[in-house]
Amino acid sequence: MSLVKLKPSWAENHWLFFVNLFFLFYFGLPVLAPILLAYDYELLAYPIYKIYSYLCHQMPSHSHFVLGEQVAMCQRCLAIYISMFIGGLIFSSNMVRNRLSPLNIRWYLLCLIPMGIDGGLQFVTELTVIIPILVLWVIGLILIAVLSLLLYHQNGLYWQTISFFLAGPFCLIVVDLSGGYESDWQMRSLTALIFAIGTIWAAYPLLEQDFRHRYGS
Repeated sequence: MSLVKLKPSWAENHWLFFVNLFFLFYFGLPVLAPILLAYDYELLAYPIYKIYSYLCHQMPSHSHFVLGEQVAMCQRCLAIYISMFIGGLIFSSNMVRNRLSPLNIRWYLLCLIPMGIDGGLQFVTELTVIIPILVLWVIGLILIAVLSLLLYHQNGLYWQTISFFLAGPFCLIVVDLSGGYESDWQMRSLTALIFAIGTIWAAYPLLEQDFRHRYGS
């Protein structure tokens, strides 16, 4: 009895094209919105701002401006999705696509730490306005203890995970000693780039391997 070999659909063969196209539109529309607004196409611009207001905080102090109008996405998110798009284009080359192995999840955690610290410092600074820092310490240590016990029982507590957990107390110590932290667009963009590189390195080779294994190519 012969087995019928499955053939991938056109969409499955071109999954990376659709992913790259998605990210192009996802960051392209927020950049297009201020251009439309600057040229008095408010009816086209305002729906973009409205839709992305549910996806991003759009704080003016954390946003870029084009032609004097605010981009409809914060600097960190914009850097993430532009980096994901460019990374996807790089991954599309055969030299990278056929040779890159998936990044281990333990190492991927390290790619989250820079953005976690930068955003965490900013977030903790804002929280201390309404919540005493002692309360934040208690909440944070309880969460770390619970998650550590769960991972320990699952044999998943590695030094990379511990480093990821320690980012929280580090943020609290810095905010407590400095009195507050305000990130800048360079740091937001850099940490977003590291996050995007890690995400592509961890996810895209896995997707590629899955499609090849499924269809025996």
